[in-house]
Amino acid sequence: MLTEKAEDFVKSKLLEYRSELETVLNGGDISQYNYCECAGEIGTYDINSINRLRISLALWYMSDGLDVESLAVALMNEEIKDLENAVYGGTSKTIYLLSYKILGYKKCSYRKLLKRAKKANFDCFFEIDVYYLKKFAVRFRDWHNEDWEYIFEILDDKESLETLKRLNQEKE
Repeated sequence: MLTEKAEDFVKSKLLEYRSELETVLNGGDISQYNYCECAGEIGTYDINSINRLRISLALWYMSDGLDVESLAVALMNEEIKDLENAVYGGTSKTIYLLSYKILGYKKCSYRKLLKRAKKANFDCFFEIDVYYLKKFAVRFRDWHNEDWEYIFEILDDKESLETLKRLNQEKE
């Protein structure tokens, strides 16, 4: 459970992410969220996956009052490309956030996109499931209950991770 100071810090980070989201929605450069394959020691990886996670957090938690549907679909397509090309398969927090956001639009036209996500790799086949996504959504609906240490770790945001840990250890 987050302390009050830690909650305030997380909320300030979410507001930063919303600002980034608003910039993109107002005609900002979306290329930094597109799948971009890069060679690594173990194989290829997507250098923009962290950017997609960050903006997906804004879509999930901070998009009230914003028209984000087309952006969510565009980001979902890019995340699927990443998962289709992932060396070890797996899923991502981003695919969950975007999948459930898209499910919320309740449009039949998105069935193909969700099927493609499910077929992206072996792990996605078992985990990108409507019932699983609904469980995920209930668990992560409230940002106060999120595992922010884990999120800052996968965002490679060491400064925020250390700040959060420090604020969580401080007495109220």
